[in-house]
Amino acid sequence: MPHSPRPTSRTSRCPNSKFGTGRPVSKVQAAVCLEQVINPLTSGFAPAQARIRHPKLHMADSGLAATLLGATPDSLSDPTEPLRGPLHETFVANEVRKQLSFGGSSATLHHFRDRRQREVDLIVRLADGKLVCIEVTAAMRAHGRKAQTLGWLRDTIGDRFECGIVLYAGEQPLRLGPRIVALPIFYLWEA
Repeated sequence: MPHSPRPTSRTSRCPNSKFGTGRPVSKVQAAVCLEQVINPLTSGFAPAQARIRHPKLHMADSGLAATLLGATPDSLSDPTEPLRGPLHETFVANEVRKQLSFGGSSATLHHFRDRRQREVDLIVRLADGKLVCIEVTAAMRAHGRKAQTLGWLRDTIGDRFECGIVLYAGEQPLRLGPRIVALPIFYLWEA
């Protein structure tokens, strides 16, 4: 793996980038919207020492990301292709971010990860403080294990947990547990 240059005043380090852990991110790249930073949700449900506070980085265009990574439609149709998951997550993150910007709402987009490796890909914090928690998978079937962290979060924060959604590449909506559903990714446009 190539060595990443040391960050300077013109770059910052985004350790949780799906496309090169620890690589420097140019502030110019962020300014021209090539990359989107999703800050962690840092309060309300886990001890401070257990939370990981690094932002998550996604390319602003999942097609451009796929091209830069050498992915093709044929390679991405293979369920074992390791880029499928990160590219699906990037696509969904960008779509959710766009939809939040349409309504002029004060909802904000975050993610969560702790030192026990519990992770929620996307968290929408609504204006009233409630949380819509989203897990993304490139799988054609929604499995309960994608909902495990959502269930833990629901049980931990109680009424602040509005709902949990597993977005997947299948076609049927499914109930995975109390206030947790699996929805096809195309539901982002069906609502």
